[in-house]
Amino acid sequence: MRAIQQERGVILYTKDREDLVREAVVALARRSAQKLSDEEAAGLGGLFDPWKPGKPYTAGTRIADAQGNLYRVTQDHVGEKGHPIACTQSLYTPLDTEADDRAAKKSETCGSGV
Repeated sequence: MRAIQQERGVILYTKDREDLVREAVVALARRSAQKLSDEEAAGLGGLFDPWKPGKPYTAGTRIADAQGNLYRVTQDHVGEKGHPIACTQSLYTPLDTEADDRAAKKSETCGSGV
C-alpha cells in the first residue's frame, strides 16, 4: 500500500498491485473453503466469517470465534451480545477437537454471568 501525504495531517492511501493480488487470493480462498468438508475446514477458521452479535445465523452455516476456531450453527437464531459461542453449545457445534475441549471448559463458567 502506498501512502502519499496530501497536506499536513492528511494522508492518502492507495492500493498497489500486491494489495490487489492479496485481496484476490483471500477472496478465492474464502470461496474455496466453503466447499471443504468440516474435517478439512476445521483448522481454517480464519477463512470463515467471524461470529458477530446481532447477526442472523442459519442452521448449517460455519462461523469462527475470535480465536479462529470453527463451528457449525445448529439452529437458526440471531447472535446475542453476552452469549459467546462457548456459552451457547445448543446453537453451535465445534468442528475441531481442540475447540470442543475449550468449549467444555468454558461452559463450566458460563452460568456465572460471563
